[in-house]
Amino acid sequence: SIVSKNSFWPKPKVDSAIIKIVLQKIDKKINEKDFFNLARAGFANRRKQLKNNLKKILNKINEEKLEKIFQELNFNFKIRAQELSVNDWIKLYKKIYE
Repeated sequence: SIVSKNSFWPKPKVDSAIIKIVLQKIDKKINEKDFFNLARAGFANRRKQLKNNLKKILNKINEEKLEKIFQELNFNFKIRAQELSVNDWIKLYKKIYE
């Protein structure tokens, strides 16, 4: 639904929208909290490369291991979070958490 720009202070130049996201369980082995923490970390700094964003939260994984995971998944080392599909995120999650 649309929310008028008049509903905010200071008033923005554009109207806003509210969306509802309904999650479907993709895989029973995936811990939803861990999955979204991983995705949140990946998108934490939009302009940074994914591996640099993930290094900050994945204390248990060093850069060498993370690069090995990227290589196994055939990800470019300079990939950014927005370049991954949902299936890529699931594959990354499984490599890190399983």
